Amino acid sequence: MPRVQPWAALQAKIKNTSTEPLLAGPASIFNDDSYVSSTQMPASLVSPGDSFTCSLGMDNKITVSFAHKDGNVVINDIPFAGNTESVLSTNTITVKNNRSVPISRLIVRDAVPACQDPVKVLLKTPAELATVASADATVKVAEGAVARWSKEKANSHEEGLVEWVLEDIKSGEEMKVELAWSVEVPQGFKWSYTF
Repeated sequence: MPRVQPWAALQAKIKNTSTEPLLAGPASIFNDDSYVSSTQMPASLVSPGDSFTCSLGMDNKITVSFAHKDGNVVINDIPFAGNTESVLSTNTITVKNNRSVPISRLIVRDAVPACQDPVKVLLKTPAELATVASADATVKVAEGAVARWSKEKANSHEEGLVEWVLEDIKSGEEMKVELAWSVEVPQGFKWSYTF
């Protein structure tokens, strides 16, 4: 998540195209003829034709920035229900492709704060995502960009984990994604969240 680590990580899906299985154990990772890191091959054999994913480390040719902004506190006078206070918060994540070639697919992750009563969190942007509970459903947010509940966890909808899938980011192109939510509490209720 860019709010925690403002950088992009390369991940490869590797297919065993040989006629022999790949054995479990240590492996050295190289990217553009430069040593990146060591990793462990999957615990089981990778049979011919099977695939596995492998981290290739940080990609310093993709610039990632994160900005958070809280709006002003708004007092809501609700007859017979009491007054509430609400604040609109927005996270903006900007990704720039500094490579000389396009990036075919990039996944950006962030999260809406989780809460308990009496605190209510309402997703505002991408608004259409608030009506979707399926992990397989996507919402178009821009040309070449969709938002979805994260596939990292089975209950990502309840935990507020959001992903944007950005397709075909051209060389030098910059893309922004935005996550906005409002927090509503009874008037005078003390609360906070940290990043």
